[in-house]
Amino acid sequence: AALMCATSAVAFADAPESKTVWSLLTGQLDNQSPETGIVNYDLASPETYTMVHSISNGNSLGAGVMVDGVFYWFEYLQQIYGYDSIGLYAYDTEDGAVRLVNSYGNQKNGICFSSPTYDYQTKTVYALAEPMGGGNLVSVDLTTGNVTNLMPFTGLLRNEEYNSDDYLKAIAMNYDGDMYGVSYWGRLYKVNTVSGECTLVGDLDFNPEKAIMYSTSLAFDNDTNELYWHVYTWVNLYEEIRKININDATTEQVGIFADDRLMGDFYIPFTVAEAGAPAKVAGLTMTPDAEGALGVTLSWTNPSKTYGRGGTLESLTKIEIYRNNELVETLDNPGIGKEMTWHDDVPASDLYSYRIVPYNEGGKGDRSAVTMFVGQGIPMPVTDLTLSPEGSGAKLTWTAPDHGKFDAYLDLSSLVY
Repeated sequence: AALMCATSAVAFADAPESKTVWSLLTGQLDNQSPETGIVNYDLASPETYTMVHSISNGNSLGAGVMVDGVFYWFEYLQQIYGYDSIGLYAYDTEDGAVRLVNSYGNQKNGICFSSPTYDYQTKTVYALAEPMGGGNLVSVDLTTGNVTNLMPFTGLLRNEEYNSDDYLKAIAMNYDGDMYGVSYWGRLYKVNTVSGECTLVGDLDFNPEKAIMYSTSLAFDNDTNELYWHVYTWVNLYEEIRKININDATTEQVGIFADDRLMGDFYIPFTVAEAGAPAKVAGLTMTPDAEGALGVTLSWTNPSKTYGRGGTLESLTKIEIYRNNELVETLDNPGIGKEMTWHDDVPASDLYSYRIVPYNEGGKGDRSAVTMFVGQGIPMPVTDLTLSPEGSGAKLTWTAPDHGKFDAYLDLSSLVY
């Protein structure tokens, strides 16, 4: 039977829409009630929650992610020397079935990841490499439980006051494949999943301890593209949920969780499209013009199915094309199932994201997105740099880069040192 826990209601301004959020319950602040599990709470009133699946076995619940109606979570056992890796588990939200995806054999400081997030465009689960964050991006195979190291993050700023490097504590991706991360020193970054480069959005305006020291988690509401944040601070001695503005890193409190409970990774349900609206376009690709010219060609195949259950699509009234979230083209009556190409002249060499959205009388359909650098690339660092004595002087040698950041075209003849 479901267990309901509650405290007195607290009202906050600008409450979000009522939605049933899925979240890990990772413990309680006083450690007197070690209850853990998968819970539901209302995004508009997080003061109450319902236990859906209890996992109160003494292990730590280090990570959780929802994919296609299945909630996956990672368990480890905290030890003096670090941790023992336990395994990856799955809970089917439709029938309540629980299964072990992969046992990690209680390996000492073995397989581990945190803050997993799902990329709907590439069907990839990304995560951080350490139990409570990390400096490397990894991918997690939910079929096998295997974790693959992808790349280190770059561009994270040092904290000069404490003479300390930064690292990401939590990441989240929206439906269009844009990743954002909150760092230990309380900054919001936009993260490029191709290169690992982190671009600072700004310092979070909520950071009472000058650092995000404890477990924290992020999730997007993909109906509104708003970023939500579970965060605990010992200054307040409670965990709360806040909304983060991804444009300027300002935040606002949405609510406080019940009974000093610590909430972990979470998922906010959303509506991709109405059942009769078009499915997404297929095979979306992005081809920059040759030799760093300022242009790009998009290619795709128009949908022939509806979003809901893949029924036959009877009409396709228009397709909208967005560049970096700005509407740049509308194609009327483009043709069901038709192969399409569209060329765009861009204003400058830069990283560009394109989103394609089909429509019919049923409304906005499922969307597809792709990102790539267009134009003359920014050189990557040289490699194999050596300094050796040579007579009364010294000799420098290195290997020149052959591509730019984000795997961009690089005019090798233009390189100077």
